[in-house]
Amino acid sequence: MMNLSPATVRPALPGDLGAILDIEKSCRTVTWSAGAFVAELSGERSINLVALDENGTLCGFVFAALAADELEIYTLAVDPKFRRRGFATRLLRAAAEEARRRGAASVYLEVRSKNQPAQSLYLFLGFDIRWIRRKYYSDDGDDAIVMSADLDTVVPLHS
Repeated sequence: MMNLSPATVRPALPGDLGAILDIEKSCRTVTWSAGAFVAELSGERSINLVALDENGTLCGFVFAALAADELEIYTLAVDPKFRRRGFATRLLRAAAEEARRRGAASVYLEVRSKNQPAQSLYLFLGFDIRWIRRKYYSDDGDDAIVMSADLDTVVPLHS
């Protein structure tokens, strides 16, 4: 069983942008711009959440959007100092729960083939591999693995 640290998950706010960008830069070689995050913050179909630890430190974020009855996870990151404490799980489940509340039935995302920890998390949460996009990432030619799940698998009905 995963040991979940105390955390608060809440909607991302414009004032979170600095911390979000810091986490983004610490996690990726190809990053979203500040403008891309700002644009998503105002999206009508967006579900953008941050996780805060017990001290109020922003530890991670998820940016996603609804398309028809699906939730697409655009980006998810947890500060390397806070990994393996359940923040990504909390963020994914909270996004899935909000998407289900808004009428969505499934969730999908892309993950780098080299990112084994993320793939393991998604498999643990009930995602299945749907297909592989060969040489998808322009920075290193890595493949993208497309994964999806029913929202009721990611967030059980009894939660």
